[in-house]
Amino acid sequence: MIGLALAGVVTFFVLQARNTTWVSGNYIEPHALQKLEQDAAAGDPVAQYGLTLYIENDQKKIDDLIESAAKSGYPPAIITYTDDIMRQDKQSGVRACRMLKDTAKEGYLPAIVVLSECSENGECGRKSNKEALKWAFFARLLLEEKNINKKILYLYDVDKLSLESAKDRAASVERRTRDVLNSNDINQAETAAKALVTKVPKKCRWCVQNDERMKESSK
Repeated sequence: MIGLALAGVVTFFVLQARNTTWVSGNYIEPHALQKLEQDAAAGDPVAQYGLTLYIENDQKKIDDLIESAAKSGYPPAIITYTDDIMRQDKQSGVRACRMLKDTAKEGYLPAIVVLSECSENGECGRKSNKEALKWAFFARLLLEEKNINKKILYLYDVDKLSLESAKDRAASVERRTRDVLNSNDINQAETAAKALVTKVPKKCRWCVQNDERMKESSK
């Protein structure tokens, strides 16, 4: 998952660790782990999500931390959390859809891609090829929009392979849904996507907070 992969990147920037110990398959300094635990207990969603990398044999604690981080609106946690819940039942799928839409509208591409796919297959509420195409269009338009600050895309990647994968996934949805929709539905989906692009905020609140963390950790 894009979200889980990003957790490692976020944690790396948050901790800036050098002399490290081995914990649950990941390297971290003991004092850094303690700080991460303290921040997570204080309700910091970035710390909560990052801490899940260092917990052994306690899936409930991991799930609780991811849920808490997601409900605080932290985008990578939302991707992981909604992936877990959307296949449980119809009501969970609708709840996942609401969370994904809120995140997608901020310009977070992983959420946009997941929405395009789950709208097409009906995992996040009512199945709708027109809705799927709207989000697929939105993903493409957002990437093409040259005037948008790149940080809006969260540079969730740092990992360019994730970016390429997301682009390919959205393009696949666009191709499939174009084939089954009439021209009027296609035009409406594109118009709706263009309207979404104009409303993407010019500043990514989580990007700003992570920039501040990186500055603080480098002092």
